[in-house]
Amino acid sequence: PCPNTTGSFIACFSVPENPLPASSAATLGSVRAQASDPDVLAGQTLAFTVGPVGNSANDKAVFAVGATSGVVSLLQNALNFEAKAAWEVGITATDNGVPSLSKEGKVHIAVEDVNEPPALLTESLSVSETASAGSQVGSALVITDPDPMDSHVVSIVGGNGPSEDWFRIDGTKVVLGAAPLDFEGVSGSNRFSLQLRVSDVPPAGKLPGTLAVTKTVVVSVTDANERPVIADAERQVEENSPVNTPVGDILPASDQDAGQTLSFAITSGNDDGMFKIDGCSGQVKVARAALDFETTKEYSLQVTVTDDGGVVPGPARL
Repeated sequence: PCPNTTGSFIACFSVPENPLPASSAATLGSVRAQASDPDVLAGQTLAFTVGPVGNSANDKAVFAVGATSGVVSLLQNALNFEAKAAWEVGITATDNGVPSLSKEGKVHIAVEDVNEPPALLTESLSVSETASAGSQVGSALVITDPDPMDSHVVSIVGGNGPSEDWFRIDGTKVVLGAAPLDFEGVSGSNRFSLQLRVSDVPPAGKLPGTLAVTKTVVVSVTDANERPVIADAERQVEENSPVNTPVGDILPASDQDAGQTLSFAITSGNDDGMFKIDGCSGQVKVARAALDFETTKEYSLQVTVTDDGGVVPGPARL
C-alpha cells in the first residue's frame, strides 16, 4: 500500500533492507501496467527511464527500470531501514511518436526493517596476575548493532581453561572467575583465547528471531611484582658464643618473580642487639658475646625479606 501523503504515486513497492547479493539485482515490481498511450493503436511503444533525483548512493544509481518491461530493480545494497525508511524515485515513460512525448510518475519504495546481526569489536583484553576474583578484565566489550533497540547476551563458548572457571561474563564485561591467575605459569597460561558469542535480543513484538556472532578475544595476563615468601623458623645457638657465630642455617626465602634479588633485615625483637643478619644470604649471626641461658632462654626476632622489584606489593616478614 502507498503511504497517506499529499503526493500521488504510480506504484508503491516494499523490500527488506539489505536484500541484494553481490552478484545479482533484486526485482521490486513493474510499472508497465500503470503506463498507457492513446496512440498505442498507431503502433507506438513506450520506453522507461529512471530519473537521477533520489536515486543515488555511494555515487551510483540505486534503482533501475527495464526500458521496455517497466520492471523496477535494485542495483546496489544501499537500503538501510535505520538510515532511510523510504525512497521516492521518478520514472519517465517516453513514446516513440513524432514528436516524442513523455510523462514522469513517482514510485514509492518502502524499506522493511529486519533483524541484523551484532558485531563484537573488541580484539583483546588484559588483567594483572594479582587481580582478585570478580575483578573486571580490561574495558567493557564493545558491541555494535545496526538495530539500536536490540539488547545483547554475551557468553563464553570456548577457551576458558580446563576448569571453565578462569573467566565469567557480567553483562558486557569479562570478569575473573574463581581460578587464580599467575603470569609465571601456575595457572597454566598467561594468555587465553576466549571464544565469545554475542546474541542480540530484539524488542518484544518486533523483528522476531535472534542472531549471533562468535569471535575470539585474546586475554593477556600481565606480570606484577609479588611478595617474596619466607616461613617461620626456629634456630638454636649456644650461650657464650663468640661474635659472628652462625645461628643455625640460613633463613630460606623465595620469590615467584624470577631474577629479583632479596635482602634481609631484623626489624624487631632485637632491642639488646644480640643478633645481626647477613642482608644478602639471610644468615643470622651473634652480634654480642653476651648470650646467657640463665638470663634469657629465647628470643623472637622478626626478619623482613624485601625484593628489588619495587614497593608494590611490599616486603614479606616472619
